[in-house]
Amino acid sequence: MDDAKTHRVATYYFPVDEDDEGPSSRDRALALCMKCIDVFCVWDCCWAWLKFQEFVALLVFDPFVELFITLCIVVNTLFMALDHHDMDKDMDRALKSGNYFFTATFAIEATLKLIAMSPKFYFQEGWNIFDFIIVALSLLELGLENVQGLSVLRSFRLLRVFKLAKSWPTLNLLISIMGRTVGALGNLTFVLCIIIFIFAVMGMQLFGKNYTDNVDRFMDKELPRWNFTDFMHSFMIVFRVLCGEWIQSMWDCMLVGDYSYGHDRDAELDLGDEILADGIVFKDKKNSKGQLEVAIGDGMEFTIHDNRIESDYLTHHDDDTYSNISYGSHRKRIYKDESHKGSVDTFDDVEKRNLSGEELDGDLGSLTFPEDGEEEEDEEGESIPEVDVIIDANMEDVMLQDYPSDCCPDHCYKRFPFLAGDDDAPFWQGWSNLRLKTFQLIENKYFETAVITMILLSSLALALEDVHLQQRPVLQDILYYMDRIFTVIFFIEMLIKWLALGFKEYFTNAWCWLDFVIVMVSLINFVASLCGAGGIQAFKTMRTLRALRPLRAMSRMQGMRVVVNALVQAIPSIFNVLLVCLIFWLIFAIMGVQLFAGKYFKCLDHNKEVVNHEIIADSVACAAENYTWENSRMNFDHVGKAYLCLFQVATFKGWIEIMNDAIDSREVGAQPIRETNIYMYLYFVFFIIFGSFFTLNLFIGVIIDNFNEQKKKAGGSLEMFMTEDQKKYYNAMKKMGSKKPLKAIPRPKWKPQAIVFEICMNTKFDMVIMLFIGLNMLTMTLDHYKQTETFSKVLDTLNLIFIVIFSSECLMKIFALRYHYFVEPWNLFDFIVVILSILGLVLSDIIEKYFVSPTLLRVVRVAKVGRVLRLVKGAKGIRTLLFALAMSLPALFNICLLLFLVMFIFAIFGMSFFMHVKPNSGIDDVYNFQTFGKSMILLFQMSTSAGWDGVLNGIINEEDCDVPDNEMGFPGNCGNSTIGITFLLSYLVISFLIVINMYIAVILENYSQATEDVQEGLTDDDYDMYYEIWQNFDPDGTRYIRYDQLSDFLDVLEPPLQIHKPNKYKIVSMDIPICKGDMMFCVDILDALTKDFFARKGNPIEETAELGEVQARPDEAGYEPVSSTLWRQREEYCARLIQNAWRKHKQQRFGTDNEEDKSENEGKDPEEDKDVDSNSEQGPSDSANARQTEILVESDGFVTKNGHKVVIHSRSPSVSSKQADV
Repeated sequence: MDDAKTHRVATYYFPVDEDDEGPSSRDRALALCMKCIDVFCVWDCCWAWLKFQEFVALLVFDPFVELFITLCIVVNTLFMALDHHDMDKDMDRALKSGNYFFTATFAIEATLKLIAMSPKFYFQEGWNIFDFIIVALSLLELGLENVQGLSVLRSFRLLRVFKLAKSWPTLNLLISIMGRTVGALGNLTFVLCIIIFIFAVMGMQLFGKNYTDNVDRFMDKELPRWNFTDFMHSFMIVFRVLCGEWIQSMWDCMLVGDYSYGHDRDAELDLGDEILADGIVFKDKKNSKGQLEVAIGDGMEFTIHDNRIESDYLTHHDDDTYSNISYGSHRKRIYKDESHKGSVDTFDDVEKRNLSGEELDGDLGSLTFPEDGEEEEDEEGESIPEVDVIIDANMEDVMLQDYPSDCCPDHCYKRFPFLAGDDDAPFWQGWSNLRLKTFQLIENKYFETAVITMILLSSLALALEDVHLQQRPVLQDILYYMDRIFTVIFFIEMLIKWLALGFKEYFTNAWCWLDFVIVMVSLINFVASLCGAGGIQAFKTMRTLRALRPLRAMSRMQGMRVVVNALVQAIPSIFNVLLVCLIFWLIFAIMGVQLFAGKYFKCLDHNKEVVNHEIIADSVACAAENYTWENSRMNFDHVGKAYLCLFQVATFKGWIEIMNDAIDSREVGAQPIRETNIYMYLYFVFFIIFGSFFTLNLFIGVIIDNFNEQKKKAGGSLEMFMTEDQKKYYNAMKKMGSKKPLKAIPRPKWKPQAIVFEICMNTKFDMVIMLFIGLNMLTMTLDHYKQTETFSKVLDTLNLIFIVIFSSECLMKIFALRYHYFVEPWNLFDFIVVILSILGLVLSDIIEKYFVSPTLLRVVRVAKVGRVLRLVKGAKGIRTLLFALAMSLPALFNICLLLFLVMFIFAIFGMSFFMHVKPNSGIDDVYNFQTFGKSMILLFQMSTSAGWDGVLNGIINEEDCDVPDNEMGFPGNCGNSTIGITFLLSYLVISFLIVINMYIAVILENYSQATEDVQEGLTDDDYDMYYEIWQNFDPDGTRYIRYDQLSDFLDVLEPPLQIHKPNKYKIVSMDIPICKGDMMFCVDILDALTKDFFARKGNPIEETAELGEVQARPDEAGYEPVSSTLWRQREEYCARLIQNAWRKHKQQRFGTDNEEDKSENEGKDPEEDKDVDSNSEQGPSDSANARQTEILVESDGFVTKNGHKVVIHSRSPSVSSKQADV
């Protein structure tokens, strides 16, 4: 409104050059338009209208009015979602009335805003333009409501849902992400469209005529739905391949055309799939919350230490101040003397410090006491030690105390003081000792092991309750009593933890709450069965919750617990994305209901075949012929079923049948006609792009982004104050610290053995062996079905030759390396493979009969290729991939444990609910929930979303089945729609969308980290190569080399650490420490090379206090740096300077220059120049004076701002002792 008052007249300036004739006609027209806008679109004609505008603005921009509009949007969305097939008239009338009301409400809101802001300023805001367009389309839809064929206008009402983004930041973020992603993917999308167009046209040219000419080759002598006969079908078949459905299309192309066409086409179309999928995933990740760089670091290994405090118990014996500390007492400290309150911190108030991940590497299991003299004294002069307990906030219930905490919260002690008790009373002392003993019991590793064993045994007992249990009465009785025993054991464990930890500690811990809920469920079932109420349906349902019992293992398995903690932290973000996806999908679901509700019905004959529309035109004719008018199981009759259909389309499982019904649909009650509504394909295309490619891939981005945040938090205070370059150097330091030089294998003294040793240790020998391995792999690929006997003999002969070659290599290395051969893991691997190959050759028939094919044993040899990849310059990309995989293995193993636990729990649930389901669709004799093993196989299959649509059809089948008969004891074989859909969708969301995406997140981020290390940092391979070359200079593995070897060592290193000769001044500038005896330490050299590497890349490392804490400084005996390469150079320079000064002094003093002395000094080594006696080697004539003028150069290792401080002592009366900065 203020803008409307102040900007009534606009002034326009035109750029006028000296040679310009004035504004152009276009500029004049633009100025005229702007003046017209100011006149007609800024409504400020009179003061009365302005007052009215102010009143309207005050009304329409009121927060309560905006809240009312938001509620109207939500209720309007609910009304649109209630639309469904076969509604009664009252419901239809209510929904229409609601539509009129909401359309009028939004129209009034838009009108009032237009009045309050004036059109010029109203249309300057994007949301106002969006609102106005929706209102205009809604009014148009109302005006054309009774016109046939324009029902599509009703779909525009769905755009009102997007208005929620104004007040919902997460939805707004998603829309902005998609907008930025579409913009960023503009060029990629354009390329993809060209690819689709090219391959669609190519498919028409290659296969179009073949489809029509060879239609008789198909099974039903009919052209398939997916073909290349026209552009629309070609486009859809290419799009189907992009979605991953390519096998059926390839077989059809191979059937109607040449065999090779199908392979060429699908190989090229997969390129488009990679471009689309990878591009969207990358862009979604990049735009979700900034660039997600190092999300998980080293395999998501959040280190949580389980150290316990091992300290002496603190006791005091001064009864005037307070009584003895009662470990595990009801209160940690109750002071008798009021004057001492507050003078000492109670143990409840000990300081908790959150340490970084690097600080956790130290010993956390210690109490920190102040030094002598730092203790606080009370009024009596008694010193009371302060206790500082170090606790990591991420360790949750890991106890860092040797004593229990309070039983109850503080407010309980204030409200009921008698709970505090008296420490001097025998009862309370016994109570405290009892709590201390129980606390020590639960902290004992054997107690924890026993509890884990009980959990595993109880989980095993649950897995044995399968469909065959009724035929095994003995096992049934055993499991019955075992269940009771386990319930009692877990209840006793819970009581012990209550006693040891107290209610305050127990019920403030999430893991303890999980244990409590599971134990209480088992206890309720136990009590109900004892009371004879176990047959009640409520208790039967609760009995199935025993399947949650394996969850208790999570709190006790460290690796799984790390992943769960990370996942729990991601739940809010995942929930937000899930909710936004549901809202986004709601638009397509409501649109699907409006387009296809009631249109999936079809008339089936007695053989369950669809009757031709020319024979049966509608449902009336179908009923007249006594046929079945049947609906598809997956349909769009209401929003719930529409969601289920869209989920199948988004996961590309069962989506072909859903699309086929859509494009065949006509009016409600009419028999479908094949492809009569073919352009409905576009509805599914748009949903797949926006509802699958975008929203589902957001799960990956959210998980990575959350792990990135946790990585930053776990990085601690050290990385918080480092620059990016310092962080890279810091990470390089951590890698460096994990490497140590190994003692080189000594060269044999016996000459034949030494010759073989030189051959085996040569890298060319390894390359030759790798060549034979590649040839061996090639010959194994030539093995095929129905090969001739001659061909088989040739392959067997070649295999025998390769076995001889590899056996000879093994024997040569054993001969040359002696017992050192079996020290290296790679050699052990070679030895085992050779032994297995020989056994496979000798005992091939026995091994193939009872174990596996001998060929599989030989295939393992290909892993040896990884050993030589470091020697191949062009294999850097492969090494990066292998390194990323190796870095991911610890995290992947933890995620695998979590996935197994999820599958185990859902397998128990599946056996409880669907054990007796009748085989149908995806449920058959192999894939079912009858036994635990089959359930796990089925769930593993569905964890990749494979075949879940068929399983869903089987477990929700409530027709053509036998209902349960409780009197006869027959369980029935019907499914359950509600339980089946809830069970399967929850499993798919947890496993397929979350846990499996964690695999992708870990591998993607570790690959990014490995790639970044290769491009901008130093890798483990570089450090390994450094120490391999170090062995040649330090064969004894002392970790030291001589100073005079340093130049040669740096020259033979591999890039990027290599420094070619001449490197004397480079060595001086690196200022590498020199240890006692002129020895150089390996870590010091590597540290200097690392700094030099970053400096050469333009990122010099600045020394800071934070980096000083992490720099490698060995604590081993013998490491005693006395100088450095820079100091050594300065000392040599000082010695030469003093020699030259002394020569000039002699010339001035004696006026002679001894040629012999000159030549002697010119030939001396700089090391000798600084020696005390170096200047005493004078001619006979000057020997007496020389003895009087000995000069000693001393260095105390102190470096000043100007250089190295040198102290010069002289015995000559004309030269006084001086110190100077050189």
